[in-house]
Amino acid sequence: MFKKGYMIEVVSWEDDGDNYQTNKLSGLNENDVDFYKELLPLFYCKSNNSDCFGNCYEESDLRDIEETLDILTNLIIKYYPNFNKFYSDYDFSDSIHTIKYEFLDKVLGSGEFYFRVFEAMKIYSRRYY
Repeated sequence: MFKKGYMIEVVSWEDDGDNYQTNKLSGLNENDVDFYKELLPLFYCKSNNSDCFGNCYEESDLRDIEETLDILTNLIIKYYPNFNKFYSDYDFSDSIHTIKYEFLDKVLGSGEFYFRVFEAMKIYSRRYY
């Protein structure tokens, strides 16, 4: 169901360019949308974009994974200064496993040991009903 506010539709794919997936989040406000507009491009394929994290493997890219955690934490603080209210049902204290499996998988989709690659995002608005 498309809740009042904004909805984003995010397309991602797996590590070898297959298994496309589309996820939708609705009931978002403008601040939420701005957060995702800044966050998701960080997950373009790192093979083609050296500053991105899409397609990182936990075993071989630990430094990139740790950097992802730092960047995500800083973005959360930037867009959600009251950190405890943002995704209050998630426990970020378990570092990268919590971020990947409970947060990023929600918007990018799940991958066994890697971050899925961000392909595109569409934004929809439902303000009145």
